[in-house]
Amino acid sequence: MDQSHLISILNRHVFSNEERAELLKKITDNPDRYIGVFRSTTPQLKLIQNLLQSREIRFGDAMEEVVSELLRELGYVHQPKKFITVEEEEKSCDHYFYIPDHITYYLVEQKLRDDHDSTKKVGQFKNFRDKLVHLKTVHGSKLVGVMYFIDLSLKKNRKYYLEEMKKLQSALGIPLYLFYDGEFFDHLGASATWQWLIEGLRLWQQTVPTNIDLNYDLTPEKTLEALLSLDGTTLQKLITNNLIWEARLIQGLFQTGATLRLLYEVLEKRGTEKATRRVTYRELAFLLERRLYTYYGSESTL
Repeated sequence: MDQSHLISILNRHVFSNEERAELLKKITDNPDRYIGVFRSTTPQLKLIQNLLQSREIRFGDAMEEVVSELLRELGYVHQPKKFITVEEEEKSCDHYFYIPDHITYYLVEQKLRDDHDSTKKVGQFKNFRDKLVHLKTVHGSKLVGVMYFIDLSLKKNRKYYLEEMKKLQSALGIPLYLFYDGEFFDHLGASATWQWLIEGLRLWQQTVPTNIDLNYDLTPEKTLEALLSLDGTTLQKLITNNLIWEARLIQGLFQTGATLRLLYEVLEKRGTEKATRRVTYRELAFLLERRLYTYYGSESTL
C-alpha cells in the first residue's frame, strides 16, 4: 500500500457522502436533540458536533480496512469475518486470519480507544469471549486471541481486560493478548509497517479541512444522491415536519434551496409511485413546493 492509497481509504470513509444522509435522518428522527432553550449550543453547533462524532466512528472503520490491507500485504490470509456459532448466533470479527507458515489463527478485536464505560466494556469482552469459544472448537490450540486498541493515550480499562483475559486464557488454554499502539505490529514482527502507518496518518491529517461548512447546497448533485438514499418515510418527515423548518435546521443545511429544487423535480417525475403507504411522491413534491415558496421566496418555486 502506498501513501496515496492510504489517504484515499481514509477520505472515502471519513468524508463519505453517507454522512449527509445520516445527519438528515438524525434530524428528522429526533429534532428535539438540536433545538430548544435548554441547550448550551445553537442548532448549527449541535449539527457540527454530530458530524464530528460520526467522522470519528467512520475513522475507526477506515483504520479497520487499513490494518486489514496491511496484514494482507504482510502475507497473512484473511478468513470470512462472519460466522454462525453453535448457538446459531451470527458473529462478525474485525480481523480473522491465519499465518500460513505456522498455521496459527488469529482473532483480533480492534478499537480506536480504550475509553468505554463499565457497561460497554463488559459487553465488549463478552462478545470477544463468545467468538473465541466458538473458534476454539474449530481451531483448537492453534487459535490466538487479541484485543487491540490503536490509541496509546487511553488505557481506561486495561486492568479489567487483563484480569478477564487471564481467566479466559486459563479456561481455553490458548494465548490471549492485549495490545495498544504499535504493540500488535511489534508482536507480528512488523514494527516498520506501524511506523509507516503513523507517518501516513500524519500526512493525511495535514490535508484534513480545518473548517466545517454545513451548506450542502455547495454541491447540490452530490447532496441529492444522499437525499435519494433516504427511505420514503424519512423523506416525508424531512418535508412535512414543521419543527425542523421553523427552527431553521433545514435552511441551515440548504442555504439557497438548490438541492431541494432538484429533489422536487425528482419527486414530481416519480409521480404516483408510493413514497410511503399513505403518501405518493407527487404529494411530497407538492408539499416541498410549498416549503420552497414559504422559506426561500417565490423565486425558488418551480
